[in-house]
Amino acid sequence: MLKQKMKKVVVFFVICNCISIVGLFAQGDSLRKDFHKANQCYKEKDYTQAIEIYNQLIDNGLQNHTLYYNLANAYFKNQQLGFAILNYERALRLSPDNEDIEHNLRFANAQRKDKMDELPTLFIKQWFLKVGNLLNLYQWSFALIISVFLICLSIAGWLLLHSQKGRIGAFWLSIVFLCSAVICLIFTILQHNHINDTTEAIVIAGNAVVKSTPDVAGTDLFIVHEGIKVRTLEITGDWTEVRFPNGEKGWLPNASIENVFVKKDK
Repeated sequence: MLKQKMKKVVVFFVICNCISIVGLFAQGDSLRKDFHKANQCYKEKDYTQAIEIYNQLIDNGLQNHTLYYNLANAYFKNQQLGFAILNYERALRLSPDNEDIEHNLRFANAQRKDKMDELPTLFIKQWFLKVGNLLNLYQWSFALIISVFLICLSIAGWLLLHSQKGRIGAFWLSIVFLCSAVICLIFTILQHNHINDTTEAIVIAGNAVVKSTPDVAGTDLFIVHEGIKVRTLEITGDWTEVRFPNGEKGWLPNASIENVFVKKDK
């Protein structure tokens, strides 16, 4: 009797797993069809429909640099510069070494009305950013794993080899691979922090009045237009204090900006 019940339970779980697997494949096939449909809409210059489908795919959990890149292109063709730059930035976070994304982002930024001078960046920070962007997060992580594996091999060689020269060679190799692992770890952390940075935002409103205080009655400081990147400092109610590339600060309505951070829970 107990064996029969156990068999029924096992069969039940097997059936449930099969159904789940079939469902996942069906969902994946549906997402691919929608992606191709959006691309077709883009080719036919139906940019509004393409944007709608791309955003639905993102809401359904599909997130990769190609999707954000295509969405940005559709927004750009639809003359929505702020949203185009926002999604180019998101695509670049996921694929920092992608030349096509970098090129289109530079071109889109050149169309902005606001031309602000940026505060100078320390040389060492520029160097770290440049080197860090040679690979994406997964590539740095993979390089880290390989480095750790090679360290283990070198240590094994040092322990097992009998010749003095071989042991010395294995020892120095382990030092080299250790340095490599440390470098890969540093850039893996930097890439992870950059991807998960929640302070960068893009102005998406056609134009927005920067206030001195988080209030409609606050003093008007200046007007900014869509596409400019800001760094969020503080949120109070419906207002966000931001810092502009030139170092100036002010308050903008929350609805006029959108965070670059690619949310994982959509």
